Amino acid sequence: MRCFNCGAEIEPNSVACPRCGAGVRRPNADLTAEQPPLRQPGYNMRPNQPPRGMTPLYSEPIGQPVSVLRWVGRMFLPWIPIVGGLVYFIMIIVWACGDKFDETSKNWAIASIIMIAFNLLVTIVIFCIFYAVFMALFNDASVQRDLQMFFDSVPYNI
Repeated sequence: MRCFNCGAEIEPNSVACPRCGAGVRRPNADLTAEQPPLRQPGYNMRPNQPPRGMTPLYSEPIGQPVSVLRWVGRMFLPWIPIVGGLVYFIMIIVWACGDKFDETSKNWAIASIIMIAFNLLVTIVIFCIFYAVFMALFNDASVQRDLQMFFDSVPYNI
């Protein structure tokens, strides 16, 4: 008897194919015991493997996953006073543009650059809005007069 999925020979009393793991279809009484395979010869049903006789066009990177401690270190690097932010920014640019780093680190660096650009843009927009509101408020003569009265009432010898 042959497997309906991969065409491999199956023992008559098996419940699953030993090659692909597919369940065994029992032939009906009116069908013959020997059925032709339901696949083309040379076609491989196993995922992530090329058909027989062909080489893969690409291969998945095989490497060790990044440890939690390394991720935490990468996330806390910008918090180092003065040089941390600069080192972090240079590090993610090198990782995003370099070919020597694993795919996970490279994708993380590209995502970090996108987030930095987005945060910078939002910060500039919010600063401009606050600046416009501040200038509109303090260019009014009544607001300037009220502020002057407030500062005149504050004692200088605290």
